[in-house]
Amino acid sequence: MSNDRLDGTIARIRELWAYEGVTQHHVERVANKRGLWTAPAVIEAVAREGDEYRGTVAALRTAVATLSVRDRAVADAALNLAILLEQDGGSVSPFLRKLYADGLRTRRETLRLHWNEILRLHNGGHDVEPRVPEPSDSTLRGKVEKEMVAALAFALEGGIGANSVTAATTPDVLVLGGAVMDIVFRLPDTVPRPNTSVQVRDLVLHPGGKGLSQAVGAARLDLAVSILTALGSDYFGDEIVKYLNKEGVRTALVKRIQGTQSPITGVLQYSDRTSVALGWKNAEDVRLGESDLARLKDGLRIAKVLLLTFELPQRTINQALETIKGLRPHERPLTIVTPAPPLPSDDLDRALLPAIDILVANKWEAAQFVGGSEEDIDALGAEILKLGIRSVCIPTEGECYTYTKDGIISTPAWPIKQGHESAGERDALCAALAYRLSQEGGRLDQDTLLWATAAMARHSLSFQIAAAMPTVEEIDTFMSSHSVQPSVPIKRENRKSPK
Repeated sequence: MSNDRLDGTIARIRELWAYEGVTQHHVERVANKRGLWTAPAVIEAVAREGDEYRGTVAALRTAVATLSVRDRAVADAALNLAILLEQDGGSVSPFLRKLYADGLRTRRETLRLHWNEILRLHNGGHDVEPRVPEPSDSTLRGKVEKEMVAALAFALEGGIGANSVTAATTPDVLVLGGAVMDIVFRLPDTVPRPNTSVQVRDLVLHPGGKGLSQAVGAARLDLAVSILTALGSDYFGDEIVKYLNKEGVRTALVKRIQGTQSPITGVLQYSDRTSVALGWKNAEDVRLGESDLARLKDGLRIAKVLLLTFELPQRTINQALETIKGLRPHERPLTIVTPAPPLPSDDLDRALLPAIDILVANKWEAAQFVGGSEEDIDALGAEILKLGIRSVCIPTEGECYTYTKDGIISTPAWPIKQGHESAGERDALCAALAYRLSQEGGRLDQDTLLWATAAMARHSLSFQIAAAMPTVEEIDTFMSSHSVQPSVPIKRENRKSPK
């Protein structure tokens, strides 16, 4: 359903830019021919304005404002939105009349002829850094306009769901990972032997999965979040989508596959908070296809951070990393990867691993990734960096050992409930890193890591996973109630894990 919706929005945008662009006559003609919009941003704007033309223009302008400078300039010219006329202080630069001419060919020629100047105007009078080269006529008509239309459609469709931000707001975070229904059995102190039975202390049915948990964690931190995942058409799938909507995670990119069952994870949780997970992905029936991954590029180009988990098939992970690597440096989002469930690096295309900015893995996952021993965290960090990955974070028991090409970043340990780091706490860490690093001037430094590990420790106060993801206020309150100092170094001899 969401794929059809995006395709329909793309088709409407392409129809509108023909001939004179978004004029009242053209909007009414397209609307009368086939019905104009299903995009929430336009529907809301038309209802607000009380007029289809004014609402369409308002929605398009709002959405275009969220695009990159290049896409903003291309959309303005193609759709004839006349955005720069409002910025020209009442005086019309000579070439702007041609940029907003009735003919699409003239608008394209003017855009290319005055490319740098138009981009500068759309960038508030400042040069665009890094420089965006002028496209050829064929590149503009093909690749550039295609990317712009996809990004604009994504922006218009991006606000699906209750408690969502304005539909035209592009995501801060795009999550590519799993969403499942967790069935959690909380076991008694005495674990039953084979061929015996016992009553569990509690049974919890709740949406889960690493992708879902990280998406909810980021949304709890007031980030605009979209998730790209696949679900069945069953009751569990309905409940997962309802939960994501309730948490403010956008679900326009969630693929529902008719006649299939959604993935399930059975979790055996012991009294000391350790657990064993039994996963059923239903991967043969519930998976993302080529067309879904083609849309990934559109989301990557407008998101600040990508959270990627290994819950997806190996081929899908490789395709995602290849897509990131194929983007220009200024278009790439910060990419944070959770290699869970573990997948050895040899099973991935090693040439694509440098697309990963931060790998966040517990000791066992890191050891599985490089085939090393989880007894020596230093060695694991060094081996992962050799693969071209920029940074490695290995959380354990309230702290995080972080390795970069410039050295080790030390953080002290926060108190983790019952001295255990769970998968949910690591998901909280990833969401917190996305929050801090998506802010202006965000850096992977000791302060950022201290705040992110505080999110992990705060999460440990609950047995829940997604439902326990903390807010910014809760993390700040947790930090203020503990006396850990960010300047305290971790000694080298403590780098090895306890046996």
